[in-house]
This record gives sequence, C-alpha cells and structure tokens, in this order.
Amino acid sequence: METLGLNVQFKVEEHLVQVEVPGLTIGLVHPREGQESHPGKSGSVHIGLEVQELDSAIKLLKSRGVEFQTIMEEEATRIAYFNDPEGNPLYLIEVKDINL
Repeated sequence: METLGLNVQFKVEEHLVQVEVPGLTIGLVHPREGQESHPGKSGSVHIGLEVQELDSAIKLLKSRGVEFQTIMEEEATRIAYFNDPEGNPLYLIEVKDINL
C-alpha cells in the first residue's frame, strides 16, 4: 500500500483493509480462506463506501431501489453488500468506535 501512496486506516486480519489518500477512502474486502465469497459476480475484491450510520444509508438506498444481499456485523464493523446496476459488488461500511 505504501508504494501506491495509500495510508492504511485500519485492517481486520487479512480480509479487510481500509486505505485513504487525500479526499478519498477506499475499503477492500477479500474472503478469508475457506470462507464463502461475499455477494457479487467475481467473489474477489469489492469496493466499499464508508458511512457514518449504516441503517440510515440502507434505508435511503432501499427507497431508491437498491437491494441488499447481506448485512454482516463484526467486532469493528457493520457491512451491507449490494450490487451496482451492472452487477459489480459494492458495500457500505460503518466503522464502530472501538480500539483495535
């Protein structure tokens, strides 16, 4: 990540990392070994968008026709998976205020 000038904000084991550059935050998810892939066509890397309040964001996007496949809750995050109109996997992530 350093080679590309990306600052790691946080990392959850080897399956989720959130990086930033000025003005942009990117979340990347990769399934854990032996874990079923998250929703999406390829089952590899997904792009995530951080939100402050996941439930409000889900409600707004559902009102605009977005269908969510899975909502996962982990120690440090809540993640809601959906696809863009072309079927590309995306997710919303709420980062909990805890010390990792």
